[in-house]
Amino acid sequence: MILYHFTPEHLWDRIKTEGLTKGGVVQSIVPPKIKMGYRWLTKNPEFQQSWNTQFMVKYDRAAVRIAIEIPGGTLNPRLTCWEHYGRELTTEQTYRDLSRYGDPENWYVYKGNIPVDWFREIKKRSDA
Repeated sequence: MILYHFTPEHLWDRIKTEGLTKGGVVQSIVPPKIKMGYRWLTKNPEFQQSWNTQFMVKYDRAAVRIAIEIPGGTLNPRLTCWEHYGRELTTEQTYRDLSRYGDPENWYVYKGNIPVDWFREIKKRSDA
């Protein structure tokens, strides 16, 4: 199973050498609190991601698409569907707020780092 991770262009140089090693899940918005150690993935390969607004940041958070093959796919115990596990990572209100930003039925979270050798394809929006 191929899943996708989107990232801004300015983070790509580090990611292509280190893999996905930073990030987390918002546990609460007010006050801001993030549970670190989780990587966001999606089944949706489209560069036009509904969560990619410039409301909170002033750059394109989906400028680079990384296709990733997680060993074991959905049977990997570190990979879980957002709709099944998201409520355990956040408050109920934060889960609802985050899920409103797009297509949560396509979202996954992976607990841990994702090494470069799991990357299967890299595509930049500018090349699409």
